Amino acid sequence: MGFSTRGFSDDEDVELHLHPHWWTFAKPAVIIALGLIFAWMSGRIATTSEWYESVLQTASLALALLGLLRLVARFVSWRTTHFVITTHRVIYQKGFLGRQRLEIPLQRVNNVMFEQSFFERLVNSGDVIVESGGDDREVRFDNTRDPEQVQARIQRAVRALG
Repeated sequence: MGFSTRGFSDDEDVELHLHPHWWTFAKPAVIIALGLIFAWMSGRIATTSEWYESVLQTASLALALLGLLRLVARFVSWRTTHFVITTHRVIYQKGFLGRQRLEIPLQRVNNVMFEQSFFERLVNSGDVIVESGGDDREVRFDNTRDPEQVQARIQRAVRALG
Protein backbone atom coordinates (compact mmCIF):
# COMPACT_ATOMS: atom_id res chain seq x y z
CA MET A 1 0.00 0.00 0.00
CA GLY A 2 1.35 3.36 -0.98
CA PHE A 3 0.93 6.74 0.57
CA SER A 4 -2.16 8.61 -0.60
CA THR A 5 -2.05 12.34 -1.34
CA ARG A 6 -5.81 12.52 -1.98
CA GLY A 7 -6.50 14.95 0.87
CA PHE A 8 -3.76 17.39 -0.14
CA SER A 9 -4.59 20.90 -1.29
CA ASP A 10 -3.40 22.09 -4.70
CA ASP A 11 -0.51 24.09 -3.24
CA GLU A 12 0.71 21.30 -0.90
CA ASP A 13 3.82 19.38 -1.93
CA VAL A 14 5.70 16.47 -0.36
CA GLU A 15 9.06 17.65 0.99
CA LEU A 16 10.24 14.31 2.42
CA HIS A 17 8.80 10.78 2.40
CA LEU A 18 10.49 8.11 4.53
CA HIS A 19 9.93 4.56 5.71
CA PRO A 20 11.48 3.33 8.98
CA HIS A 21 15.23 2.74 9.03
CA TRP A 22 16.62 -0.49 7.50
CA TRP A 23 17.73 -1.49 10.99
CA THR A 24 14.18 -2.85 11.41
CA PHE A 25 15.27 -5.96 9.49
CA ALA A 26 18.43 -6.72 11.50
CA LYS A 27 16.96 -8.95 14.26
CA PRO A 28 14.99 -11.26 11.93
CA ALA A 29 18.01 -11.53 9.62
CA VAL A 30 20.21 -12.56 12.57
CA ILE A 31 17.62 -15.15 13.67
CA ILE A 32 17.55 -16.63 10.14
CA ALA A 33 21.36 -16.74 9.98
CA LEU A 34 21.67 -18.36 13.42
CA GLY A 35 19.02 -20.95 12.59
CA LEU A 36 20.75 -21.90 9.33
CA ILE A 37 24.19 -21.98 10.99
CA PHE A 38 22.90 -24.20 13.81
CA ALA A 39 21.19 -26.52 11.32
CA TRP A 40 24.36 -26.78 9.25
CA MET A 41 26.53 -27.34 12.33
CA SER A 42 24.20 -29.98 13.76
CA GLY A 43 24.34 -31.84 10.44
CA ARG A 44 28.16 -31.64 10.33
CA ILE A 45 28.66 -32.63 13.97
CA ALA A 46 26.24 -35.57 13.90
CA THR A 47 28.17 -38.82 13.83
CA THR A 48 25.20 -41.09 14.26
CA SER A 49 21.59 -40.95 13.24
CA GLU A 50 20.26 -40.61 16.76
CA TRP A 51 16.85 -39.00 17.19
CA TYR A 52 18.17 -36.02 19.17
CA GLU A 53 20.46 -35.02 16.29
CA SER A 54 17.52 -34.78 13.89
CA VAL A 55 15.49 -32.94 16.56
CA LEU A 56 18.32 -30.41 16.92
CA GLN A 57 18.50 -29.93 13.17
CA THR A 58 14.71 -29.61 12.88
CA ALA A 59 14.61 -27.10 15.75
CA SER A 60 17.35 -25.06 14.06
CA LEU A 61 15.45 -25.01 10.78
CA ALA A 62 12.28 -24.04 12.67
CA LEU A 63 14.21 -21.13 14.18
CA ALA A 64 15.26 -20.02 10.69
CA LEU A 65 11.65 -20.33 9.49
CA LEU A 66 10.45 -18.27 12.45
CA GLY A 67 13.02 -15.62 11.55
CA LEU A 68 11.82 -15.65 7.94
CA LEU A 69 8.19 -15.20 9.01
CA ARG A 70 9.22 -12.33 11.27
CA LEU A 71 11.21 -10.78 8.42
CA VAL A 72 8.17 -10.91 6.13
CA ALA A 73 5.97 -9.35 8.84
CA ARG A 74 8.53 -6.60 9.43
CA PHE A 75 8.74 -5.95 5.68
CA VAL A 76 4.96 -5.53 5.44
CA SER A 77 5.04 -3.20 8.46
CA TRP A 78 7.99 -1.27 7.00
CA ARG A 79 6.33 -0.93 3.61
CA THR A 80 3.07 0.36 5.10
CA THR A 81 4.65 2.86 7.53
CA HIS A 82 5.17 6.36 6.15
CA PHE A 83 6.73 9.46 7.68
CA VAL A 84 5.94 12.41 5.43
CA ILE A 85 6.75 16.10 5.63
CA THR A 86 4.76 18.35 3.32
CA THR A 87 4.69 22.09 2.87
CA HIS A 88 1.72 22.21 5.31
CA ARG A 89 2.01 19.31 7.79
CA VAL A 90 3.91 16.38 9.28
CA ILE A 91 2.19 13.04 8.68
CA TYR A 92 2.80 9.63 10.24
CA GLN A 93 0.79 6.78 8.78
CA LYS A 94 0.98 3.05 9.47
CA GLY A 95 -1.11 -0.05 8.97
CA PHE A 96 -1.79 -2.79 6.48
CA LEU A 97 -5.34 -3.96 7.06
CA GLY A 98 -6.33 -1.15 9.40
CA ARG A 99 -4.72 2.25 9.17
CA GLN A 100 -3.66 4.89 11.66
CA ARG A 101 -2.75 8.39 10.53
CA LEU A 102 -1.45 11.27 12.64
CA GLU A 103 -1.17 14.75 11.14
CA ILE A 104 0.38 17.79 12.77
CA PRO A 105 -0.09 21.08 10.94
CA LEU A 106 3.21 22.94 10.65
CA GLN A 107 1.61 26.05 12.21
CA ARG A 108 1.23 24.09 15.46
CA VAL A 109 4.82 22.81 15.59
CA ASN A 110 6.59 24.49 18.52
CA ASN A 111 9.83 22.52 18.69
CA VAL A 112 11.57 19.68 16.85
CA MET A 113 14.26 17.53 18.48
CA PHE A 114 16.01 14.28 17.72
CA GLU A 115 17.65 11.64 19.89
CA GLN A 116 20.29 9.10 18.94
CA SER A 117 22.16 6.55 21.01
CA PHE A 118 25.78 5.79 20.17
CA PHE A 119 24.76 2.75 18.12
CA GLU A 120 22.00 4.70 16.35
CA ARG A 121 24.60 7.28 15.34
CA LEU A 122 26.65 4.50 13.74
CA VAL A 123 23.73 3.36 11.57
CA ASN A 124 22.28 6.88 11.14
CA SER A 125 18.97 6.15 12.86
CA GLY A 126 17.13 7.78 15.73
CA ASP A 127 13.94 9.28 17.10
CA VAL A 128 12.42 12.58 15.99
CA ILE A 129 10.32 14.37 18.60
CA VAL A 130 7.83 17.01 17.48
CA GLU A 131 6.31 19.27 20.15
CA SER A 132 3.12 20.94 19.10
CA GLY A 133 0.52 23.19 20.62
CA GLY A 134 -2.81 21.72 21.56
CA ASP A 135 -3.62 18.33 23.03
CA ASP A 136 -0.88 16.33 21.28
CA ARG A 137 1.99 18.04 23.15
CA GLU A 138 4.83 15.72 22.07
CA VAL A 139 4.89 13.07 19.36
CA ARG A 140 7.84 10.68 18.97
CA PHE A 141 8.64 9.15 15.60
CA ASP A 142 10.83 6.12 16.32
CA ASN A 143 13.38 4.47 14.08
CA THR A 144 13.69 7.40 11.67
CA ARG A 145 16.40 7.41 9.04
CA ASP A 146 18.78 10.40 9.32
CA PRO A 147 16.93 12.18 12.15
CA GLU A 148 19.16 15.26 11.96
CA GLN A 149 18.15 15.84 8.34
CA VAL A 150 14.48 15.24 9.22
CA GLN A 151 14.68 17.79 12.04
CA ALA A 152 16.24 20.35 9.68
CA ARG A 153 13.60 19.71 6.99
CA ILE A 154 10.74 20.20 9.45
CA GLN A 155 12.30 23.41 10.81
CA ARG A 156 12.79 24.74 7.25
CA ALA A 157 9.16 23.95 6.41
CA VAL A 158 7.95 25.72 9.57
CA ARG A 159 10.10 28.80 8.78
CA ALA A 160 8.83 28.83 5.17
CA LEU A 161 5.27 29.19 6.51
CA GLY A 162 6.28 32.01 8.83
